[in-house]
Amino acid sequence: MAGGQIEADRLQQSAKDPENHKDCNEEEEVEKSYKENSAGNAQAAVENLMSNMDFLQRESDLIYIIPKGHVKGMNVPARFYASPELLKLVSNEFQTATGGFTGAVQQLANVATLPGIVGSSIGMPDIHSGYGFAVGNVAAFDLADPKAVVSPGGVGFDINCGVRLLRSDLTEEDVKPLKSKLADNLFDQVPVGVGG
Repeated sequence: MAGGQIEADRLQQSAKDPENHKDCNEEEEVEKSYKENSAGNAQAAVENLMSNMDFLQRESDLIYIIPKGHVKGMNVPARFYASPELLKLVSNEFQTATGGFTGAVQQLANVATLPGIVGSSIGMPDIHSGYGFAVGNVAAFDLADPKAVVSPGGVGFDINCGVRLLRSDLTEEDVKPLKSKLADNLFDQVPVGVGG
């Protein structure tokens, strides 16, 4: 694949050189061959990875299904979106999960067992293992179902994960007169999930 990338880079450079336009048809054929070869390699990699997760079904090039029954009590299937590169990561996470750690694919199936879930337990393209729910796991629940749940793992109890607590010797009396200005400065300086 590295050789193919070098060839693609060479083709892009040669397209900028007017002397090379006489060979455009040949270069287009080389580029087409590179793309087809890359797609074939990706397909082979996907098939190999799926053989490691034999319960997985492929709905399309980027959509994979975990059918009801993979985990006892699944009320709906699980479905996730993955490029070949992401499928490789998801598969590796699934195969290396040990102890209390559960891979995202398994977490998608577990979420599908929750009472009141409708449609599918869905994994978005950023899927990776979380706390019960996979990060990037989306699920909808029927509000009319008295057994339906709201799960803190689905809502996300790790908002601002990575932000650290800082200890200070300041007292409430020291901070109180500056509370509004301090809050504004913190909001300006600390990244949060609203575009900051």
